[in-house]
Amino acid sequence: MGRRAPLVAVAFSALLTSGCQLWWNAEAYFNTYYNMRRLMSEVEDEFGYYDETRRTQRPRVFVPDPAVIPAEQGGELPPFLHEFIVEPPKLQVVQRRLDSVLQKGSKILAFRARSSFTDDALFLMAQAFFYRSEWLPAQIKCQELLQLFPAGELAPDAQLLLAKAYLMQRKFSQGRRALSRTIDIGWYRKRYDVLAEAFRLQAELALSQGDIEGAFRPYRHAVLLDPDGESRARWQLEMAALYYRTAQFDQAAAAFAEVFRYSPSLVVEYEARLYQAASLARSGRYREAERILADLKRSRRYEQWIGYTLAQELAFRRQSKASEDTVRYLERKADSAFPGNPALLAVQYEYALQLLRNGDYRQAQRLFARAGVARSPVFQRARYYGDLLARWEQATAVLHQYKNLADPGSLTDSLRARLSSAYYDLGRVYSRLGHQDSAYQFYQQAAWIAPDTGVQRPRALFAQAALFPSKGSAVVDSLLEEIVSCCPRTPYGFEAQRLLGYTPEVLIDTAAELCESGIRLWRVGEYGFAHQQLQRVVDSFPTSPHAPRALYALGWMYEHPPLRHLDSALAYYRLLVERYPTSEYAADVRLSVAYARAQREGLSVESVLRQYGAPPLPSSPPSEAPSPPVLDPGQSPPPVPPDDMPTLEETESVPRQPPRRRP
Repeated sequence: MGRRAPLVAVAFSALLTSGCQLWWNAEAYFNTYYNMRRLMSEVEDEFGYYDETRRTQRPRVFVPDPAVIPAEQGGELPPFLHEFIVEPPKLQVVQRRLDSVLQKGSKILAFRARSSFTDDALFLMAQAFFYRSEWLPAQIKCQELLQLFPAGELAPDAQLLLAKAYLMQRKFSQGRRALSRTIDIGWYRKRYDVLAEAFRLQAELALSQGDIEGAFRPYRHAVLLDPDGESRARWQLEMAALYYRTAQFDQAAAAFAEVFRYSPSLVVEYEARLYQAASLARSGRYREAERILADLKRSRRYEQWIGYTLAQELAFRRQSKASEDTVRYLERKADSAFPGNPALLAVQYEYALQLLRNGDYRQAQRLFARAGVARSPVFQRARYYGDLLARWEQATAVLHQYKNLADPGSLTDSLRARLSSAYYDLGRVYSRLGHQDSAYQFYQQAAWIAPDTGVQRPRALFAQAALFPSKGSAVVDSLLEEIVSCCPRTPYGFEAQRLLGYTPEVLIDTAAELCESGIRLWRVGEYGFAHQQLQRVVDSFPTSPHAPRALYALGWMYEHPPLRHLDSALAYYRLLVERYPTSEYAADVRLSVAYARAQREGLSVESVLRQYGAPPLPSSPPSEAPSPPVLDPGQSPPPVPPDDMPTLEETESVPRQPPRRRP
């Protein structure tokens, strides 16, 4: 009896522990985890996500699109990652559910951490953060799950989500390492759904960086390493589909044929035959393509997917230049029998791209609109092009309405603004379509017809500067300086000033501040900028008391070293005396101007003084004309010479001041 007591105690303790574990699990499941899982399922249904078992019940849709190999991204997010960004309108619908998922997950971690649902809670929280585009919290939750449960069932899913979170934060090197780790775990766990997504992301990442060979490498390795015939057929199909998407149709046809060397499942077999026919048709081998399509239509094995076959037959008829009646008949048959079929939408999208490249924008717009009516692999791109062409149509209609205007100079500002916006919209459309020369011309038209006030003109000028940086810094700088000159207080003006590297002294526009700015720039030897600031006072504020001070300072700057341009100095002093004869600055230089003018024009000093309304000279005038007094450093100086006066750039003795740049 004494020896049995410890055994009973151990058994009772184990029973108690297991009972507690069952209680913790039951309480965590029914109070929190069940609702978390239910809410996340509702969220994913709202977003249109499908699990792998549902996805493999029907063939996938592949679209050959030149955009699959993007141009230089300039630091932007690669296009293939945009599919992971949930748009705000869609997110708003499920925002409360995602908040509830996070709250319930926090409760499990805080009060039910000893239950068996901790890893599930962490993963659901990571998913919720990811759907909310909060990439860093999603990354942290995945890292916590992998640290606490490195061998758990959710480790492959968490590793894949971690890789996505890295990529969305543009941490591409870490994302690549995480994808490699995902593939290792996926092979070990035989998680082919995770492997397929990881390989796809590796391929898309390589394509986004222009590495086409790197995109094929994962699938080649999978075909060589996987011992299972059905899995090898799947990886071979993925590699063939990549050839097809990158428009390498001859290689794609051969790669799809290789799928049958292995043991493909029914859906993989159908996809391989269907897109082998599509590749053959697009490479001009019409008889072979037609024979395969006819076999697919006759076979009872594939009758459940006849809509996909019909879609490729429609594409084939277009490729082989069939009659319009035949094409229209197939279109009507497909639309009536299989409305919203994703393969049919993809075929319409592909044909719309062809029309777009050929310049038939109106027909392309109609097909893009049809391709964007239902969820499909081309939904987002079709909506993008459809919106772009709708913008083109609206702008074209505005310009067509006013095409017979005789004198654009007689238009009202509101009409000029409308026409400028229409030209600008056309420039944006052509820029996004890759027609940069046409876009530049429309931007020029938008700037030319824009009113003097408003944002239309600086917006068009800024678009020109941003469109062709390769034209050279001189062209871009001239456009930016024009923006600063005409519209310094618009958002485009501030950005242009920043790009030009202007100091704070250049970024003001009242008369007093301009004068003070000119003085400060003059003192540090920035004569070109000082000249511009002071001339702006004279041109923009002619009635201000600072205008005579600006003219006086301009004359002084040109009179004395290092400029020493006496003709320019005399012209400014003369303008000062003529425009502001009663100012104290005119009184200081009137006698000097009279002597200089009398000497140059052969007149008497007394007659010139009478023209300026000055008192006559004393009986014994001084032997030489007094020079203008030195400008007090506390006073304000001058702007730009009149049209008939040589500028700083025309004065050979004055070194040109290059515009200052940011370090």
